[in-house]
Amino acid sequence: MPDPSADRRLHLRAAADLRWLQQLPPLYRFGTLQTDYQLCLSLPDRLTPALRCALENAAATRLGRYCELLFEWGLSANPQIGALRCGQIVRVDGRTLGEFDFLIRPTMQDTYEHLELSVKFYLGVGAAGHERWIGINPSDRLERKLARMQAHQIRLAWQPTIAPWLAERGLRIEAAQGLMLGMLFFPLQPDWRSLSEPDGVTPPVRRGWWCHAAALQAGGHLVPGRFLSLPRLHWLAPTPTDQGLIDHATLAALARRRPLMVSRRDPLGDPTLELDRGVVVPDRWPDRISPSGA
Repeated sequence: MPDPSADRRLHLRAAADLRWLQQLPPLYRFGTLQTDYQLCLSLPDRLTPALRCALENAAATRLGRYCELLFEWGLSANPQIGALRCGQIVRVDGRTLGEFDFLIRPTMQDTYEHLELSVKFYLGVGAAGHERWIGINPSDRLERKLARMQAHQIRLAWQPTIAPWLAERGLRIEAAQGLMLGMLFFPLQPDWRSLSEPDGVTPPVRRGWWCHAAALQAGGHLVPGRFLSLPRLHWLAPTPTDQGLIDHATLAALARRRPLMVSRRDPLGDPTLELDRGVVVPDRWPDRISPSGA
């Protein structure tokens, strides 16, 4: 028998994360769409089965997949959208040629628009420039992701090999947009809030700080307080809790083994409120790193 209180907790979590995504300034937006689908997200009454499954199995759910499910949930309830197709994998002659994140047919139209979504968290490791921004998993690089989105993903509908696949399904796509949301984390130093952003980013940017585990004690005075370590499905909206808070020394010891995203709290004020967000990484990051599961 379903547990109403568990259902409510899951719904509240998903609703908070959807609002966080909706309010997040885009890091990058490119393509030919005029509609801002980030602002078209609605808040449905019930979770989709796939979104519920993702939340119930959080440890096995990729963050990117969770964000796509949140967008699907929000777009599906919007009256401006007449039809929505999500996660459309293109296979031709046994080969996978790509995937459409979202195919959206506005109400009263017979053509679709392609929205490609990416939610990313990048750490700046030097002077501003795309080649300097690295994911918590160092194999994820900002310049590579941007190049793939611009050169391949949002151009998928206009590749000649894709045309038969679209025709078989009666799909006509007239526009496409790449949307990258997320946060940028700057080196922990006195002026981290005002350091330069990567090329092409449109302010304002949701900012955080980062440091190596060994540097946390020396730089700890810049981020006083206690910390809540965040599992990957809690990297979006702040978690309103004062349970499980740890100090600088404990955080540094844990981060020597694997990267951790943390929410900084003020123990002298309201410890359930997030002051800012940080990432603490092993001392050999990004040269050597254990998988973070992000």
